[in-house]
Amino acid sequence: RLITPDRRPRIVWALTYAAAVAAVGAVPQGRLGTVVALVVAPVIVNVTWQLVETPQWQTALRLGLWIAVAAAFAPVMLVLSLLGLAVVWYQEGRWVSRELGVAAVSALVLLGPWLWARALVPWRWWWEAGRPVPGGDAVIDVLAGRAGGIQAPWWLSVPLLLLAVAALASERTRQKVQVAWVI
Repeated sequence: RLITPDRRPRIVWALTYAAAVAAVGAVPQGRLGTVVALVVAPVIVNVTWQLVETPQWQTALRLGLWIAVAAAFAPVMLVLSLLGLAVVWYQEGRWVSRELGVAAVSALVLLGPWLWARALVPWRWWWEAGRPVPGGDAVIDVLAGRAGGIQAPWWLSVPLLLLAVAALASERTRQKVQVAWVI
């Protein structure tokens, strides 16, 4: 409440802080991009909020810089940030469209040729900064939850997988189980 009396940015900051759990898992796995994106996300929200409150081109450039920093470490942050800017434009109206355009264009210019290398190969959007994880896992390892270096014992993971598949058998709970699987 010291930063802003408005509830919306405080909710976003709280959700970002709650995402610290993901960062705790990302650090030992060497996923530096996730950690940096989670640290920079509240800054992006804060600068966006400042831009909406007092639209200035300097604030728009600062927002573009933070979006570029986040996207350089986790490329999917560029897509999420641009979608967020579209939502802000839709909510706030056209009176901030020039500043939001400056923020989007400045982020794209700062990312420069690196962005084109990622855009031409779509699966590279998910690559992030950090230690690369070897991808030589067999299908049975992925299904048993043993992929990516996480080596749960087979006697624990395979029965859990069988119980999860068996939960789909009941028509009464099938929809809820499918929603749980998606989540």
